Amino acid sequence: NGDKISRNMFGQSPYILNASLSYDSDKHGISSALSYNINGKKLVITGNLNSPDIYELPRNLIDARISKSLGKHFNISLKIRDILNTSQVRAFNYTAGFVDFDHYTYGTSYVLSLAYSLN
Repeated sequence: NGDKISRNMFGQSPYILNASLSYDSDKHGISSALSYNINGKKLVITGNLNSPDIYELPRNLIDARISKSLGKHFNISLKIRDILNTSQVRAFNYTAGFVDFDHYTYGTSYVLSLAYSLN
């Protein structure tokens, strides 16, 4: 409805949910974690009399990390970000619900690293 005043603050989500599950084994030198994140819709473009407010809609994010020590000084790790590679959707509120303004994906990223410690 165009005559309603927006109650959302620019860039602020009404809720944020974070959860993680981790496992560590000192005996085997393994560390791992799986994390989940979701934010509520947030105002990203403020409208005016001729155009509506644009909101970034919630999307599910899942990240994973695993690392393994290799002897006393080396450690190898793999991090995977945005496993689901879900689209980021920006939309405006129309009488029948949200209508897409645009959408895009960031892509899943992988980081493999090998570290050496002097300790």
